Amino acid sequence: MSFNSTISESLVMSNELLHSPLDIAATSAIGSFSSLTDPLQHNLSLSGSSAALPVNQSLNNTISTATNLGTIAGRVVQTGSVSSLDPIDFVRFQLGSTSDLSLTLTGLTADADLRLIQDVNNNGIAEFTETIAFSLTSGTNPESINLSNLHAGNYFVRVNQFSGSTNYTLTLTADAAGKTLVSARNLGIVAGLQSFNDFVGDNDTQDFYRFRLETSSNLSLSLSGLSDDADLQIIQDRNFNGTIDSGEIIHSATYGSNTSESINLANLATGNYFARVYRYGSANTNYTLNIGTPSSFFSNFNIYDASGDTSHNTVFQGGAIRLSYSLASGVSAYGVGLQAIGSDGTITNLGSWSHSSMSNVIVNLANFTEMAAGTYTLRAIAYGTGGVPVSSGTTSLGVLGWRQTNGSFTADTFSYGSVLGTGAVFLGRGGTDTLNLGIDRTQVSSINGLDLSTFDPWTNSTRSQATFRGSSFDFIHLMDGREIYIQGIENLLFSDGSRFELQIRTNDTHYGQQWNLRVSDVDSAWRFTHGSSNVLLASLDTGSLTVYGADLPISRLITNSTTDDNADSGHGHMAVSVMASSANNMTGVTGINWNSNVYVQDVYGSTSINLQQAIQQVINYARDRNMRVVFQGGIQGESWLNNGGTQAQLGNVSDVLFEVK
Repeated sequence: MSFNSTISESLVMSNELLHSPLDIAATSAIGSFSSLTDPLQHNLSLSGSSAALPVNQSLNNTISTATNLGTIAGRVVQTGSVSSLDPIDFVRFQLGSTSDLSLTLTGLTADADLRLIQDVNNNGIAEFTETIAFSLTSGTNPESINLSNLHAGNYFVRVNQFSGSTNYTLTLTADAAGKTLVSARNLGIVAGLQSFNDFVGDNDTQDFYRFRLETSSNLSLSLSGLSDDADLQIIQDRNFNGTIDSGEIIHSATYGSNTSESINLANLATGNYFARVYRYGSANTNYTLNIGTPSSFFSNFNIYDASGDTSHNTVFQGGAIRLSYSLASGVSAYGVGLQAIGSDGTITNLGSWSHSSMSNVIVNLANFTEMAAGTYTLRAIAYGTGGVPVSSGTTSLGVLGWRQTNGSFTADTFSYGSVLGTGAVFLGRGGTDTLNLGIDRTQVSSINGLDLSTFDPWTNSTRSQATFRGSSFDFIHLMDGREIYIQGIENLLFSDGSRFELQIRTNDTHYGQQWNLRVSDVDSAWRFTHGSSNVLLASLDTGSLTVYGADLPISRLITNSTTDDNADSGHGHMAVSVMASSANNMTGVTGINWNSNVYVQDVYGSTSINLQQAIQQVINYARDRNMRVVFQGGIQGESWLNNGGTQAQLGNVSDVLFEVK
């Protein structure tokens, strides 16, 4: 027999019934038990006036050691077992609000019973008189208790053995939301964010929540934590009477499977509303309903030029921008998109993301050829699975048209003029190149974000460069808002004939004669690096004249007794000087690389080592120190490549870079 009860005095068992030997009068006091053959024996095994406790007790077979499930909202499943050695299990739980409660005991292979006890004093010491419901179905039939409007508080479930040993599955389902519009859980006036946990499924297919908006408000609802398919609706109570016609459903979210649902609405009118959560098909699932009235759907939205220059609200056509956004607390969306609105109202969708927050996402405008030069309004859009998309605030972005001017491999002078538009790109390709701006110095706002008076090629000139099409550029801002990107330009020329140097010049004696440095733009490269200590330079040539080392960094030369070049004009010595001489010391020539060590090996005068052996030595040295290698070799003709082996064997020595000079 299954005993399903509602809370009323007729369901509260007396102290005598539960704590004393039952007599005929007590048994007849609950006529629903008259069909039991022996309610005394089926309920409790008693000796005198109290139940006999088992000798062997598990940790949860007393109220004080009950397994604590915490506050339950929705469905919780607990498994266990009872037997003659462990006849009783207790489970403790809390209800956070008035709820309907369903308890079931299933999976039985022997007879076990179910009891619900209320901890009236919330102190964990419950009297038997506090038992409020039980189920005593015979045999292996499931046990169940169903109660309506159970008050918030602390409760215990007792599972006890009647005969035999059995595993069991105890399912607790607490439903604080009403199953009808009339019984909907009343949330009152919604302001800020509120969250509710509950369950929909068998015997509880839908839940209703009633709420009110006192002013026209943005509204966000989301349904998350789903293990099966459930859907979401907003219903407006137009008549303020709690009776809703189907036509008053104003928005639905019906994503499939266990995907979270969301509805985001802007400027919803003052009035009474219902949120309906309902299962799809035969689904059974817990859920979390979040409902809130954010002042804005986005707590953060920011767009700026990704080039790295200082004009954050303008970008060259085909350039890139950075996007950052965050949805406001409580706002849920399955996607967030970025839109650019042109002056003619045309909308370009620039991308979409599934995260509630993103930081510094790169958006490449080169993928959107329709974004010609002009001013655009950008906004983020949150897409819910129901309702209408809602937007962030907006920001303005100027897209600058530009023209590129390319130089030759000799020294060039470029002329800049307004005909080039608001954006211009100049690309020098060799030699000492000059850009004639044709304006006064005072018309330059900044270069690389610096005033002309503070720009120093030796120290700070590359701290803030622009990135354009995968390469670094110096950028110049003019006072009238025009922008200029330059690369490989060594000098700026102004209308008064004065020059402003961008490259590094050293004070070494013969620097002015080193045309090779300017042809290859090395003096511009020094703004970025003077060489790296993890790169090994290797000279496999005539060696180096180490006795004359005034301008050669002896501490950086890796030599041996066979590498001294005794010829004053030896090719190896000159090559090492060009590669690595000390710079800006008012002596001799300027080396290209001021920091890297140089491995010197004479492969001409030495009889003990050939070219291929020397290459292998350098590779072994570099690998032992985790260094990269740049080779310089004094190779004379094809036959020299066979020094120590065939050319095929030389190619197999290593796949490192081999420079022939």
